[in-house]
Order: sequence, then C-alpha cells, then structure tokens
Amino acid sequence: MLDTVEGKANHVGGILRGKPGVELVDVLEGPPDVVTVIKARGHRQLAKFATQALASVETMTENLQLLPTKDSVGMRWRRKGWSKSPRGDSNLTSGTKSAT
Repeated sequence: MLDTVEGKANHVGGILRGKPGVELVDVLEGPPDVVTVIKARGHRQLAKFATQALASVETMTENLQLLPTKDSVGMRWRRKGWSKSPRGDSNLTSGTKSAT
C-alpha cells in the first residue's frame, strides 16, 4: 500500500503498471492511495522487481506498507478474479488483494 504526495496517485499508478512483475494496480481515494501486487518466480527476482517498481515512484510516495506472501498454497488474483494457483510463485502485495 502506498500513500502518495497529494495529487500524484494516478501518476504513480500509471508508472507502476508498466513495471516488470506488476500484476495489479488499484488507485484508491486513499489513504492508502495505491494498492499493487508484484509477482515473481523467486525471492531474488521478486526483490529486483519490487526495488525497481518502488524506486520509480519514490519521489511521489510518502508511506509504504508491504505484505509478502507465497502463492503455492492458495489462491491468486487474475484479471477475471481469484483462481487456484498452479505453481509456487512469490508475491509482494502492497495492499489487500492477496490470499495465501
């Protein structure tokens, strides 16, 4: 979950949508202002994707809350809704749309 500098939520959401590993971005009427899900095949790749995504919006954010999850035991978010996860991906959910 990201709190953004006033008036920057849509801009932050747009930037994050173009980053590797970013599967979901929701711009809210905050706080938090932006909720995102970053997914990768392993911890190192997840760390790389998360660092790149968050660094790209660092000057437009004020607060950050992270919730790391492992996808192997439960559900995962797809554009059509929740579905069973067929493999064990690592997730970094910045928000609430992740279940384990």
